[in-house]
Amino acid sequence: MPLSQKAIEAQVQIKDHIYTLMDFHVFYTLDQQSQTFQCQVYCPGYSLIDNEENKREMSMYLMELAIGQTLYEAYIGSVTFTDQPPKESQAFCPLADFYEAIMTVVERDHWKTYRSPLEIYSVYQPFQDFAHDSLRRDMKIIFTTHPLLAEETLGSGSDVLLDLKAKDGEYGYMYYANPYNGKDDALLRQEISRQLDKAMSSLHAGQVVGGAMGKSYSYIDWIVYDRSKFLKAFEQLKKQLDDKVELHYQAFGIEEEPRGMQVT
Repeated sequence: MPLSQKAIEAQVQIKDHIYTLMDFHVFYTLDQQSQTFQCQVYCPGYSLIDNEENKREMSMYLMELAIGQTLYEAYIGSVTFTDQPPKESQAFCPLADFYEAIMTVVERDHWKTYRSPLEIYSVYQPFQDFAHDSLRRDMKIIFTTHPLLAEETLGSGSDVLLDLKAKDGEYGYMYYANPYNGKDDALLRQEISRQLDKAMSSLHAGQVVGGAMGKSYSYIDWIVYDRSKFLKAFEQLKKQLDDKVELHYQAFGIEEEPRGMQVT
């Protein structure tokens, strides 16, 4: 959420000085075509920090604290830092007021609005060899509302998976062999994803958070809220799709434990 208690209480120590969110300002320009803000974050203490990557990451982190995850993912095109306020005339405001500044533009210019980050998709093209046909290794394009999950499942991390597991949830994916080997596979995947998402969401059992098109398989990625309810519904939905595809479900693996059992 924007300006949470964590954001209000946030403090940054730079050398011998303590800075709060009120000490940071945002200088910004608008890109009407992409409906995004290009931002520079300024703090008087930045000139005392030599490491530019630290300043960039601090700016990104504090901005997300100030405006919330949804607005950050929806409307922030770029975030960098500046050691000195720009000399040229440029719109700016305190970081603590940036949420209101963004919403003023969104409403004034009729930009697309979002209720949560689960409505915002990012698209990736993995850097890997597509000659093989194995599961999650044949992906040619990935689309996700959860970039950290996508990055983690492509690598060897488990922080995202373990965090949800601690809350009694699960991340997983449905998959099936591509029936057409052409552009019709993408249309079919989209149709099936929408159908399944509508059914699972109505039961509060799970929600689609992305998917992928692969050389051999199509994927629909899920956040599972109630595993038993989800798997029971999956068995029913699977039967309804038997004339189109043979659907399977697999939980994403966690390094510390054996990979989840496949449900067919």
